[in-house]
Amino acid sequence: ALAGFSQKYADLADFVYAESPHICTPEQEAKIEPMMKKIFPGPYRQWWTASEDGLTYHGWKESITHIKDFMTLHGPFDGVLGFSQGAALAGALPFLQQQGVCGLDTLPPLRFNVIMSGFKARCDEFQSAYEKKLDNFPALIIIGDKDSIVKPESTEKLQEIYNNPPAVVLREPKGSHKVLPLGEDNAKRCRAFLEQQLRQKAAL
Repeated sequence: ALAGFSQKYADLADFVYAESPHICTPEQEAKIEPMMKKIFPGPYRQWWTASEDGLTYHGWKESITHIKDFMTLHGPFDGVLGFSQGAALAGALPFLQQQGVCGLDTLPPLRFNVIMSGFKARCDEFQSAYEKKLDNFPALIIIGDKDSIVKPESTEKLQEIYNNPPAVVLREPKGSHKVLPLGEDNAKRCRAFLEQQLRQKAAL
């Protein structure tokens, strides 16, 4: 799903992909929106299974441990990129690392993230991690205004936690729930964001 994006910016970053450790059961797969199945072929994976009220995430801790092990093996990493539920995880990850959840604080700290069609996670553990603000953590948030799976207003709420500095927000007026081919202006802004992260890394 992210191949087109990574190819477009391959001159600025090396992209390494992590898969969720949880494969959807047939019951869970049946709940996936038909539109999603048209866009993304199976098998389907998830980082957690949300309770009916959306306040409990079953399997989230196993996923964070999986990510920690992946980062230990393949890192260090400067930033994290995610789409949909993966973007919710990407949005929460630096906060969880700051709190030392699942030993994430033993790894070099993440310095930025890119969030596509994501949302602010609602489970208690993630909400608690959000309470301690990040200091000087840049974020790029991409919103599809026609997204019917993760509503644009849900993605907008991520600006509440990424405000130092304020997140760079790119809106695609015709964008739906998929990894968006960015319009010319947004593509330039995305490139500028990634170039800025490279400059900041070089200055360390």
